[in-house]
Amino acid sequence: MALRAAAAALPDSLRAERESLDAALSSLVLSHTSTHISNFRCEADVRAAAAAADAGLPSLCTSLGSLAAGLEGGEAAARAAAGMHGRLMAALSQHNSHLQELLEAPALMDACCRGGMYDEALDVAEFATALFFTHRLWNAGAAAAAPGVGLIQLVVADVRKGAEELRDGVLAQLAGKVALPTAIRLLAVLRRLYTQQALARKRAAAAASAAAAAAAATSTPATTTRGGGGGGVGMLTAEDDYAILATLRAEFLVARDGWHRAELDAISPHNPVQYLLRVVEAQRSGWADVAHQYVAATSTLRASPDAPPAGGAASLPALAAADTLRARAQLAEWLRGRVAWFVSTLAATLPAVDDLAAVASLAAQCTYAARRSGRLGADYTHLVTPLFAAHVQSLLSRRLAAAVTCFGADLRAWSWAYKLGYEPEDAAVRTAPPDAAAPALAPPPALLRHIPLADLTNAAVALLNTLRPCLPADALPSLAAAFATLITAAAAAVEDAAAAEACPLTTLAAARARARGGSTPATQPRLSDDDAAALRRYDALASALGTEFGPYLMSLFHVVVATATHASTPAAAAAPAAAAADAPLAAAVAAARDRASAAAAAALRRAA
Repeated sequence: MALRAAAAALPDSLRAERESLDAALSSLVLSHTSTHISNFRCEADVRAAAAAADAGLPSLCTSLGSLAAGLEGGEAAARAAAGMHGRLMAALSQHNSHLQELLEAPALMDACCRGGMYDEALDVAEFATALFFTHRLWNAGAAAAAPGVGLIQLVVADVRKGAEELRDGVLAQLAGKVALPTAIRLLAVLRRLYTQQALARKRAAAAASAAAAAAAATSTPATTTRGGGGGGVGMLTAEDDYAILATLRAEFLVARDGWHRAELDAISPHNPVQYLLRVVEAQRSGWADVAHQYVAATSTLRASPDAPPAGGAASLPALAAADTLRARAQLAEWLRGRVAWFVSTLAATLPAVDDLAAVASLAAQCTYAARRSGRLGADYTHLVTPLFAAHVQSLLSRRLAAAVTCFGADLRAWSWAYKLGYEPEDAAVRTAPPDAAAPALAPPPALLRHIPLADLTNAAVALLNTLRPCLPADALPSLAAAFATLITAAAAAVEDAAAAEACPLTTLAAARARARGGSTPATQPRLSDDDAAALRRYDALASALGTEFGPYLMSLFHVVVATATHASTPAAAAAPAAAAADAPLAAAVAAARDRASAAAAAALRRAA
């Protein structure tokens, strides 16, 4: 029953629930009206967009087809690139050693130069030359058109730069202290290098000429012609080989000259005598070393027998003779330059040497060195002898002028005439026979009894003793003229002494002039005993000067003539010069004797 009642009441409850749900739904719809409107609009927009997309779908399908085709082409290109990469890697693996050798050529060249492996460095240079002709680098147009040649050009340029550095290094070694075997080896390196360079220039010129001729014949540009080395291969002729030998000799002399100059520059010039002596020794040994190395080293340089002469086989003897003369001329030119430098250095430094003993030593050393240079064909004795002769004459004139100036000053002072301890009028002195034990060149005793005259005589004798070892025969006339000037100046000094203020006659004349007014002749001032003795000594000095000093200087001059030497002339060659100078000297002696006698006589008359 209960179940029937529940089943009977079920429709009503369901109806009531539906009504409540409808009411709730209506309330919900009414409360969210704006949301439903927005949803409706969105749905409309979506439907419009879907319709537009549906309209563009055919064009999208067309684009996707094109994209698919492009992707297929990219895939084919990627497969081709991968294949090329594989082939390049295979080629690189196959030619790796050759590429490494090519790229390491400049570094290998530099390492060989630094390590002194010159033969290996020249092998690298030959390799670069082969690359130069293999890739036709002599033809700028063909080289620019060929692919991958830029790397070869850089390698060849670096190797050639290394070859120049090799040349500079070899020349720097030759400019230092180097032994003969090393010098010969370095010259061989330079010859091989120069031969390579000359041959490369000849081959390049021949190839360029052949390519130009082929282009002119076919009326096509030369750059379109392909080949290994171009048409024609240049060859070195005998003339080219001899030119290389001349260049080698010239550079060898320049390098060794640099070494010799460095040795000379290391000598200190502060002491002129020591500087000249060391320069003479350095140039004597240095010239011999350079000349001997030049002759020995260049004697190993011979023209290649495989080089054909341009003028035919008949011209070979003439080319060899011309090369021999050129080699001697190059050495002679170098020696001429060194002689000129030494002569100029000697002329500039010699005036600073005032010591006659040092001058004599320098003259002997320079003359010996000059004659030794005659073994090299460069005897320059005739150049240094006039320099020493002029310097000796200058020193002679200055020393004699100083001596006669001192002599005149002593005479004018008159203090010498009042010194006690000797009496020049002693008859034993005037008439004493010559001492057989005295030296042949000893001065007469009368000259030594007067202090000024003794000093003048000693100065002349000392000067001559120093000059005799270095006095050439050419300077004998100058020596005679200097002696004549000395004798004349000494006689003039004797005359001037009589008129000096310190002369007792001058003092007496002044005293008489002051007392002349009020004194009688008997009370006038007179000479004292000391003044009279001084005048007697003056008379004796004038007499000794006129009768002894001049003849003694003439005897000294004759002794010098007998021992005079010349660098290239025997002592007998001094006779003509002595004969030409003897007469003026004798005339000067006679004139001085007359002047001294007249001065003494005039002084005695004034004293009386």
